[in-house]
Amino acid sequence: MNEELLVEVAENANTYTPLGPADERIVNDRYVLWMGRGDEPGWNVAQRFRLEAAEVEEVRAELHGLLRTRGRTGLTWEVGTHATPGDLTERLLELGLVDDEPTPLAVGMVLTEPPAAPPAEVEVRRAETPEERLASERIAAIAFGGTVPTDPPPPSDDPNNVVYLAFVDGKAVARASGSFGEHAVSLFGGSTLLEARGHGAY
Repeated sequence: MNEELLVEVAENANTYTPLGPADERIVNDRYVLWMGRGDEPGWNVAQRFRLEAAEVEEVRAELHGLLRTRGRTGLTWEVGTHATPGDLTERLLELGLVDDEPTPLAVGMVLTEPPAAPPAEVEVRRAETPEERLASERIAAIAFGGTVPTDPPPPSDDPNNVVYLAFVDGKAVARASGSFGEHAVSLFGGSTLLEARGHGAY
C-alpha cells in the first residue's frame, strides 16, 4: 500500500475520485478544478495547488474565468498541507477570499485499517428510495447550512458514487457519499443530525 499516494488522495480527493455524469475536471501542473452538478461553492472546488508566489493572482483570475464561461459563480479553494506557496492561504485572504462558514476547516484523513463494527443500534445502507434520497439531502442541508429540500433528487445510475444513510430506531440520522476511485474509497459529506451524535462513540 502506497501511503504517500493515500495521503495525496485524502488531501486532494476531487482530483482522484471518479467523475459523475454531470461532473467536469480540469487538471494541469498548477491546480485541479472540479465542477459538480451545482453552482454553489461546494460544487466547484479548486485544489492541489502547486504555484509560484507570483502566480497566485493570475491563477485566481484564470479559475474565475473558467467558471464564468460555464455560467458558474461560486468556488471553494481547498488549500492542502502540501500546497505551494506555503503562505497561499494568507495570500488568498489578502486578495479578498473569505474563510468558509461556519468553520474554515475541512479535514482529510486516511483509514488504512478496517473500521470497528458499528454499534448494534445503528443500521447503515444505501439511500435508494425517493424517501431515503430526500432524507439524505435534508441531513446534508441541515449540517452544512444549505436550503433544506422538499423533493428528492433523481435516482443515480452511477455505480462509482454512492450515498449511504445511517438509521437509529428506524430514523435516518446521518449520511455520507462514498466515491469508489482507482486508489481508494473517498468519503464525502459525512454529516449527523445533532440529536443523534455520540451513539456508541462511533
